[in-house]
Amino acid sequence: MTESATLYSPLTKSFEEIKFPKSPYLTLSNTLAQSKFSLNLIESRIISILLYKSNYICKFNLENFSSNTIIPIFPEEYNHIFQTPIPSAKRNLLKFSKSNLPLITIIDDEIPITFPWLSYCKPVNNVLYLCLSPQLVQLTCGLESQFTTIFLKETVNFSTKYSFNFYLNLKSRFNYQKSRVKTVKLTLKSLHNSLNISENSHYCSNFSAFKQQILTPVIKELNNTDFFNGLEAIPIKFRREIVGIKFNLPNSANFLKKSPKISPPGPDYL
Repeated sequence: MTESATLYSPLTKSFEEIKFPKSPYLTLSNTLAQSKFSLNLIESRIISILLYKSNYICKFNLENFSSNTIIPIFPEEYNHIFQTPIPSAKRNLLKFSKSNLPLITIIDDEIPITFPWLSYCKPVNNVLYLCLSPQLVQLTCGLESQFTTIFLKETVNFSTKYSFNFYLNLKSRFNYQKSRVKTVKLTLKSLHNSLNISENSHYCSNFSAFKQQILTPVIKELNNTDFFNGLEAIPIKFRREIVGIKFNLPNSANFLKKSPKISPPGPDYL
């Protein structure tokens, strides 16, 4: 399948055909990868396609992109990337268009700022037309060296929103380290934020339920990806109480290859 789309270009003020690579990958700013958002599985996949196409339109240059750029999402693209039957892809796009626009929260100078992912969403003949919000444009355009790259094929078999959320967050943290063995230590509060679990959720006060229903399934799914193969989650205790989790990635041959540099993550470490 040749991946291409006809979309509006703010530069020429006309519609142009844009072609994309066969192996879709997504490049996100470190700020965006570690932000707080709650997307269900359908939403995360559609937003992924949107950001993926945005990367190639803007080519990491704000002059090539604007919040008025209309980006179409085709059922065939959803089918091609996430191996979903065309009828299901059509239903998912329509379902997304009828739901409330998802929100995202980033931390700017320690102050949380919440805004929508999109400024426009409209379905026309099974095609979903979307516009990124102006705030998101600032986070999707910029120097590639400040960003983290993920391959969408690695997220195909994720069955929960938690896996997708944590994949983005944890990979941006591991990418920052240069050693062969990667280690990230997170407090339970930071871990809950990374998984986008509400502070009022019973999972925040019940570690046993959190581990059984969220953490263990997420680690299992991440272990099935090439990037996180061998990932370990080790509880950190203070006296008898579990206060955090240490994530080890001993099989880090993937990191020996030259990878994009990104800025250091926020102060979430133990």
